[in-house]
Amino acid sequence: MRKLLLVLVFLSIAADAAVAATIHVPGNQPTIQAGIAAAAAGDTVLVAAGTYYEYSIAMTSGVYLASETGLSDCVTIDAQQQDRVFYCDGVSSLTSIVGFTITGGRAFNGGGMYCSSSSPALTNCTFTGNEAEGGDGGGMCCYGPSSPALTDCTFTANTTSSRGGGMYCDVSSSPTLTGCTFTGNQAYLNDGGGGVYCMYSSPTLTGCTLTGNLAYHGGGMYCDGTASPTLTDCTLTGNLADYGGGMHCHGTASPTLTGCTLTGNLADHVGGGMYCYGSCSPVLMGCTFTGNQANGYGAGVYSHGSSSATLTNCIIAFGQHGEAIYCADGGSAELACCDVYGNEGGDWVGCIALQYGVDGNLNQDPLFCDIYNDDTTLCANSPCLPGGNGCGVLIGAHGPGCAECDAPALRSSWGSTKAMFR
Repeated sequence: MRKLLLVLVFLSIAADAAVAATIHVPGNQPTIQAGIAAAAAGDTVLVAAGTYYEYSIAMTSGVYLASETGLSDCVTIDAQQQDRVFYCDGVSSLTSIVGFTITGGRAFNGGGMYCSSSSPALTNCTFTGNEAEGGDGGGMCCYGPSSPALTDCTFTANTTSSRGGGMYCDVSSSPTLTGCTFTGNQAYLNDGGGGVYCMYSSPTLTGCTLTGNLAYHGGGMYCDGTASPTLTDCTLTGNLADYGGGMHCHGTASPTLTGCTLTGNLADHVGGGMYCYGSCSPVLMGCTFTGNQANGYGAGVYSHGSSSATLTNCIIAFGQHGEAIYCADGGSAELACCDVYGNEGGDWVGCIALQYGVDGNLNQDPLFCDIYNDDTTLCANSPCLPGGNGCGVLIGAHGPGCAECDAPALRSSWGSTKAMFR
């Protein structure tokens, strides 16, 4: 009986080994698509270093596709504008794509990758130079209940004439992004979301950076419909739009931002850091707004209609041209334990004037360690540290980062001095 059991165990191990094959490209199969087509769920397709000129690569559910080093500079897939690079339809969360540069894709939706009811895991991938021609998602388009998980991925210089230069999420899609970067992406006509566009979706971003993205609405991110994205420890910096330089919220969108930094974003009209239009209800906790600019109103936040922004333990400082917060046509904002200081258009003015001195709100220089180089950690004697304010909490996104400071930043010097470091 014991020998029989050992034989059965050996046969089981052998069967498992036979199932989990490794297919080498180009060693065993000449192309990436051929390698995937030859693979079954549980198999690995391992791609040797180089550039592969392929497009419309259809993923198989459960396949592990990786470059030989697992880093994005190892393998480049260039679609040469023939079609999108990757297509995922009904792909499960057991599917992985690791270590690729995805470029040259061009399609109506999802120039780099289109996901329909798919949830692949992507790690160390770079989407660059892809285009959604007339549709959505220059880098990636998520449609249907698609929930891809992206870790340490970069979206750069992707474009669309519609929505989501870097990524577009629609119809109950809930992608999870960790440590990802969106930089230099564009939605270049009248829609929005230079970096990310969320429509009726709930993406989760942790430790992500959205920088230097461009759109008509929402340079960094656009939230529409019932979108409820969650951003934690993220940075939105240097994004540009007509409305909502950092983020634009529309409809009944309800984003939640915790520990995020919005700095140096520009709205040519209103809402340098964030623009809320309709019936939005953004919630911001422990966030820092610095150096955002609105050439119209609301350097930090613009709240319109029946929108109501809730800010707790936040800093809004050194905004250029516009007020810290501006409310129009019934919009509102509720602040608690917030420091609003040094904004050119006014600090505790307009719709938040009566909240100064209430619920721990204050008007003091937050004493950033090196604001002129976008270091918004706090000097040891900052009033925003727990021991420096009546709330006894950390105000803003960052804790102490240097010794005590004795030279507070001057409002009048902020714009010209900061420009020297651009």
